[in-house]
Amino acid sequence: MGALMEKSELDRLTGGVLANTDGASTTVVAAPGAGQRLVITDVIVDNSHASTKGTVDIRDGASGAVLATYPAPAASGAIHRLGSPLVLSANTAAAADVSGAISTVTVTLRGYIAPA
Repeated sequence: MGALMEKSELDRLTGGVLANTDGASTTVVAAPGAGQRLVITDVIVDNSHASTKGTVDIRDGASGAVLATYPAPAASGAIHRLGSPLVLSANTAAAADVSGAISTVTVTLRGYIAPA
């Protein structure tokens, strides 16, 4: 009889990067599959536009609830290590929704996959 193998912690790490210019809500990290959920621990926002500032909503799915809003100052960026992670609904993608058509806002999400 074989032993049950569990995923290592490294196998549970996930993330994605989105370069957005149209301001539309767009998936950054795909849904993890049935019985699992995404937990976002780090958010990195970079706005390369020289003069237009904005915000970035992190959503529970492309049209789901806004979990958090982060500033996207012009010609700047920020790294957010979350003391309280963003926990998404079961089998739901993590999306970023930029406040407008700003060229270019890059959003990086890092985290892990957890049982739902």
